[in-house]
Amino acid sequence: MVLLVWALLNIGIGVYFLLICFKATKFVRERMGILATVVFVVGILFSSQSNNNKENMEPTSNQIKTWYFSPRDSTGQTKVYSEKIALEKTVASTYYLNIGYKLDKKSNEGIPIWATSNQTGLICGSYWDPMEITVNKIHGTDKLQYTVEGIVDWKLAVFTLYSQPRNFQGTVSTTQTEH
Repeated sequence: MVLLVWALLNIGIGVYFLLICFKATKFVRERMGILATVVFVVGILFSSQSNNNKENMEPTSNQIKTWYFSPRDSTGQTKVYSEKIALEKTVASTYYLNIGYKLDKKSNEGIPIWATSNQTGLICGSYWDPMEITVNKIHGTDKLQYTVEGIVDWKLAVFTLYSQPRNFQGTVSTTQTEH
């Protein structure tokens, strides 16, 4: 519920900012002319592009950060299985963990290969940034143990007002079917 109220507050501030921009553009056009208006509008557009949320992205890419645990071909298997785990569900959004793994030929235990974490749903004012993901096999079982540590940045407009550390732990079975 807090996330929903926070998103509505951010949307309201965004709409109010747009109204101010339109009035300021009209004021600049009336007082300074069309050339000054064009420079003002281009300046506003370029300054707003630096506000993209890139915390959970690979550097110089649009890919979500991925943690690798072992090479794909280290198990001698070709099938890669994946599990999508809902770490936390709220009314407005969900934090997910995606784990890719292979099955060991001898023990049939899951061997973690990669993991990613992301947020879906209403993402307006709160941004999930996973800092560390660890996935380990639990010997003698068909389960993987995971730990996800990250930060939720609560932003109002472009300013981070609060950074909330988050930690999720659990296990997942590796006997699921391929997705």
